[in-house]
Amino acid sequence: EKKKDYSLGRMVELLDPSPDRQTPVCIAGCCQWQHIRYEKQVEYKEAIIRESLQRLGRMEWSSPIKRVTGPDRNYRMRASFHVVAGRLGFMQEKSHVVVPIKECASLVPELNEFIGSIDPGNAREVHAISTPEVAYSIVLPNGTIQRSGLATIHVDGIQYRVRPETFFQANRFLLGPFIQEVIEQAGPSPVHILELYSGVGFFSIPLSRTATELIGVEGNSATVRQGQENARLNERWNLRLFEGPVDATLRGAD
Repeated sequence: EKKKDYSLGRMVELLDPSPDRQTPVCIAGCCQWQHIRYEKQVEYKEAIIRESLQRLGRMEWSSPIKRVTGPDRNYRMRASFHVVAGRLGFMQEKSHVVVPIKECASLVPELNEFIGSIDPGNAREVHAISTPEVAYSIVLPNGTIQRSGLATIHVDGIQYRVRPETFFQANRFLLGPFIQEVIEQAGPSPVHILELYSGVGFFSIPLSRTATELIGVEGNSATVRQGQENARLNERWNLRLFEGPVDATLRGAD
């Protein structure tokens, strides 16, 4: 398929495999990187970041980019499933076909057990998160959401309460390292911090421990409310979270 400045293709025959190729374990066809050794995946992703900075931001970044990595199996602590014929599955790449699964190599063991234990009935979607206790949300055909409860996640002495269908960092092994890296980049005693797309406060709350003031902007109203609740839960009174489209909010700021 030809695009304006690039083309898309699909492999029809493998003649000489690269030493960086490995056999993928994904049966749903939705894990686009599993055929590449993890070390090489990280290298390629760094190259994508540099290319994106140059192409979209018109910025040539030649300095090192720190790689924060972890295990490449059984790391995802949250997942969104589609439902077909009463079974959980994932959407096949570039299609509307839902492939039922029994387990996924990327998910933590608790979520793999959850796949076989829940009866979704006539649900449209199921969202689940492991803390490691599994909390889940069932989305019915009419859009109604039934929840088993909120998930409480503990990271470096911070508590986060989130709904299972709300975005949260998915890699169980990198929650702490991500926070530490952002705090390090912010410096020892920042005064004012503006965080865009602040979510439920994953970075906002730890950053507010060192900053004089932190303002977060998030476009999803339900997520903003959860972030505000998390700020109160962790007694972060110098943290203010606002709802609004990031671009419009910035244009209207004085």
